[in-house]
Amino acid sequence: MSTTDSSVPEPSLGPRIADVRDRFAQSHRAIGLAESIKLRALAEAYEIAEVQAQASMSSAQSGPRTLKTLDKFFAWHLRSLMGELSFVSREVDITLRNYAYDAHALVTRFPDWVEAIAQAKIEVRHARAMLRGARALDDEQAQLLGETCLHYAASHSVSKTAQFVERKVAKLAANEFEESNARERAERSVYVKPAQCGMAHLIAYLPIEQAVAIDQLLTLEARTLRDDNLREAEAFKRSRRAAELAQKTALSGDEPVEPVEQAFPEGFEPDDRTTAQIRADVFAETLLCATPESILASETEGAARIKATVNVTVPALSLLNRTAEESDPALLNGTMPMSFAEAKQFAATAPTLQRILTHPITGHTVSVDTYMPDKSLRRFLQVRDVTCRFPGCARPAQGSDLDHTVPYADGGETCDGNLAHLCRPHHVQKHERGWSVRQVGRGVLEFTTPLGYQAQTEPEPIGPRFRPVGEPIETDSEKNSGSVSKTGPSEDPDLEPPPF
Repeated sequence: MSTTDSSVPEPSLGPRIADVRDRFAQSHRAIGLAESIKLRALAEAYEIAEVQAQASMSSAQSGPRTLKTLDKFFAWHLRSLMGELSFVSREVDITLRNYAYDAHALVTRFPDWVEAIAQAKIEVRHARAMLRGARALDDEQAQLLGETCLHYAASHSVSKTAQFVERKVAKLAANEFEESNARERAERSVYVKPAQCGMAHLIAYLPIEQAVAIDQLLTLEARTLRDDNLREAEAFKRSRRAAELAQKTALSGDEPVEPVEQAFPEGFEPDDRTTAQIRADVFAETLLCATPESILASETEGAARIKATVNVTVPALSLLNRTAEESDPALLNGTMPMSFAEAKQFAATAPTLQRILTHPITGHTVSVDTYMPDKSLRRFLQVRDVTCRFPGCARPAQGSDLDHTVPYADGGETCDGNLAHLCRPHHVQKHERGWSVRQVGRGVLEFTTPLGYQAQTEPEPIGPRFRPVGEPIETDSEKNSGSVSKTGPSEDPDLEPPPF
């Protein structure tokens, strides 16, 4: 068999490769056009929210005294509008809100970028990289940045464009760096981004001097521990070799040898963690075990340290049989799979852990145990709902509000058939922005938008669930999907939710 240049395609494959390239290019152009349409639609929704906010503010000023600001009214109206659109795209409304902010900035301030997206010269990700830099600049500087970076973005990747933007921002904002730095410091935050296989990213946005100091401290402490571990491991090897030599000498019948005292206990295993693993462990131990200086210097000095509480859901028989084989995964806060071994350790030792045991046959709650007693109804609803019940929202129920579907002041009962978890933004939206909810039975909630569109969410059963013979079985994509069930405002009075 002759050797050929692998970079040159076989003649018979040339037409197929060309066809693939043409179809890929065609789809790329179609996506660019669709993205530009989406950007303009979201920008218009943003402007509609501004008009609604102005009207609400004028009405509030002419009525009883209110502490609500124009920004607050705008945030409420924009959230409601994005909730309407989330029924279409199946995106979380907070994602659409962020997209709407970017869309409005691009359409009103950088229209050339929108046109470039429509022509598939750049992607939306290029534009977002530019917008991140523009936020640190005044209007004149931001316009200059947009003009300078557009030509560059058309011929470079997103990552290269982002680096180019950073360099330009550093140059343009040299005189205003302190002001820009103060604005960015105000945005400092920490958040969790769930990953796969029971892991997560803990992401911190900090001033660079703090971030670099933390990074260096973790490295120094990890290296110190790593060096100690290496010395300990080497001493262990020497001790084991000496013991083996003494045993061989005794078995050979040579002159007696004094027994070598073991320097390590039976079953000792040297610490073989890498520097990266030790860095992560030191980081977690420091946050979970140490008390911050700001707490020591505050009025809470000497008080018991605040403890976090999490829900770990473990199938009951799996916990009793001490096995994870053929079992549903252990879940952290009902949504994120975690190590079964760690779940068992939590269930056995954590004093503030709320333990929720489920039966693997019926899928119903067997028992709920906690060291910090709470009302059984609240615990049941946390198990049932798992997350905020608004379509697409994934905020854990544990940190959400328990909402009376029919308000308590209007005669609504405090029972499982009239309670459901809504995160604070969606709770406010339900009462303030013309949305309504009704419970249709078995924990199913039906949401109605201000335009009259409806969607239902059904709580996910924890464990297997048996259905009556003949009852249709929903697919995973249909469950809790918030599918739209009406095409306009409801005209049937029987379908209207109770008044709020």
